[in-house]
This record gives sequence, structure tokens and C-alpha cells, in this order.
Amino acid sequence: MHTFPRVTVGIVMALMCACSDLAKGTAGDAGSPPRVAGGDGGARPETNAPLEGTATALGPTERGVILVHAATFPSFRLCFENEPDALPQPDATVMPEANVVGVEVGSAVRLPPRETAPGRVFLFEEALIRPLYAAFGGTGSEEWTCGKLLKSPTRSDDAILLGSLDAPLSQGVHLLVVHGCPKSTAVRTYTAAECGAAYSGESTLTISDTVLQGTARASDELPVQVVHLSQALETARQGKTLTVSFGKLGGAMKVVATDPPLFGQPAAPERLAYAPDATAEYATTGFRVAYGGGADAGTLLSVEQSLARVQKLSSPRDLPQNYYAQASNYVLLMLGDPAPKLADGGVDDDERRGLHLLAVPVIEPRDAGADSGPDAGAVVAAASDGG
Repeated sequence: MHTFPRVTVGIVMALMCACSDLAKGTAGDAGSPPRVAGGDGGARPETNAPLEGTATALGPTERGVILVHAATFPSFRLCFENEPDALPQPDATVMPEANVVGVEVGSAVRLPPRETAPGRVFLFEEALIRPLYAAFGGTGSEEWTCGKLLKSPTRSDDAILLGSLDAPLSQGVHLLVVHGCPKSTAVRTYTAAECGAAYSGESTLTISDTVLQGTARASDELPVQVVHLSQALETARQGKTLTVSFGKLGGAMKVVATDPPLFGQPAAPERLAYAPDATAEYATTGFRVAYGGGADAGTLLSVEQSLARVQKLSSPRDLPQNYYAQASNYVLLMLGDPAPKLADGGVDDDERRGLHLLAVPVIEPRDAGADSGPDAGAVVAAASDGG
């Protein structure tokens, strides 16, 4: 049996900005309806509120996949049933603080479009299949494709079915979010507080797909959308008012969203004013996530993160004034638990499991650079930079 360390889940916010430190997308048409895959293997179409405004040259013609780790599970790689000759995805993106590929705790990875419907989606714990690949110190060959893994009488036991994606991921930018909890075992049990009220000890791991859309923006504004993906935060607030705000840290802020629904669709964006050339303000302006008991009860949780910190965690080699300069959609992932705990009940001080924000570009500039490898992936890491 395997002990699964706790991974937390997040809130996603779409910011209209750009990132030169991430891999280039490819051209295509946008607008295919998003679909959500459940643990029963079925998929249902979902609607997504498009951003208002005029589409840019970068916008609807760009396409790709953003894969988000929002589950109570270790680092993973995915296999798509209809891509038997491919390696588990990602196959080239190195995880933060590790010289191996996969989707790490508190991170997201960009993948290229999938021209055919992925079909059933299987999750493999990265550590369990790492020994098969010589490039990462294993004794096996590089021939362990998804087809071989899923047909192996021993390796197939490690595959966890997340659901099915029955339409191609080739039109628009798809936000794929892996969330839920694995089955409880004698070694590691999970609770409704971690996994939601419906959790009864059986696996609720699943994958959802939402299509993100872009629009034009002025150079001095950041249009923001909020998508609530944090089960840990939802449990902790216990029905109290949850707000996401933007402005001067420690001061009065503009409310961006109030009580966004858990795993719900994004509302129309709020366009936030900021000063792109005022470099000092990137350290003093940012976001606050808070919940409280009402006007008389006070605030019970308040977590702030500056624009500079968001940039540093998301793209360490960039600078804030460049990072937010160009017209491109971002999802701002609020990942982590307000009070993360280790399996033995102690305090977990891993910042990737605590509450933190990462920014991932939805639409990338056409000249963002060459592909970084077979999966053209780019990781957005919760790096321990001390900033």
C-alpha cells in the first residue's frame, strides 16, 4: 500500500497579461464547449462565460492545455487511452525542485493541444513509474509508452481512472484540473474535511475540462476572473463569506469576487486598474483572499500575495514589469490549505501545500520561444525562492 502525502487544491483566477518565460502555444480556433469528466468515466458539457471585449490576434486563434494538480495525491503523470504510443504526460517538463518530469504538488504544466479525443484518462503516481525510465535513474528503457503501461499485468494496477474526455482538446485553451481524493487505506485515511462532505472512503479522483477564452485589454488594466477549486478552503470557511480582492496590500481593496461557487464556471471578468510602469508597486499591490463571519464577526482568514510574489513563484527568471506587460490571459491559481497538516497531524511548512498563488498564461505570445521538448510543456512552480 502507498502512503499519499497531502496535496491541496485551489482557486483559479484569469488575469489578462503575458508571460515570456513559458512555452509557445500553437494556432487554432477557439470556442469548443468545455466538458467535465467524472469518476464514472462519463463526460458532460459545461458552459463558460467568455471574456468581454474584442479578441486580440493572440486570443481565439491560440490553443493548448493547462494541466493543474488540485488533488490530494502525490506528483503524477497522465496517460490518455487514445494515445497508446505516447509517453505518460508530461514527458519533458521537469517538476519544481526535482530533476524528473511530472505534475508536482502545487503546480501546473502546459501541454500541447490533443488533436484526437483523449478518451479515458489514467493517473500514475510519478514515483511508481520513475524506475522504468533510464533518463531519470531507472533501469528500464524508454519504451514504456502508455499503451505498454496500461496492458502490463503489473503496471496497470498502478493506473487510476479519472474519467473520460470524449472531445479533442484542439480548439481553444483547455484548463484540465485533477482534483479529489484517493481511496482511504489502513496506512492513510482521508476525511470529509479534506475531500468534501460526499467523501466516504472511496476514490473521488477525477478530471475536469473548462475552455478559457481571451479578449483585448488596455495596458493599464488586468481583467480578472475567479474560479473556485479549493475544497480545503471551502471546508474551512463553513459557509462564511469568501472574498477575493485586489489593491494595495494591507489597505482597502476592490472586491473581485464574492462567494465564487466551488468548481463552478467563471463569471464575467472584473477589469482592475494598475500602474505597469511603477515598478515599486509590484511589491505593494496584489491580492487578498479572506473569509469571515459577517459585518460584526470580523475576518477569520486573510492571506495576501503581491504581484511581484505571484510573478516570482510563477516565472522566476522574469521581471514583474515584463511578466504583466503583454495582452494574454492568465489563470491565477490559488493553491494550498489554510492550515496544512502532515499525515501525523503536525504542521506542514511546505509552501507548496500552504496557501499560495501561481500565475499560468492562458494565451501565449506567438514569439514566446521554441518548444522545450516532446510535450512542449512549461511548468509553473511554487519555487522556494525566499522572496
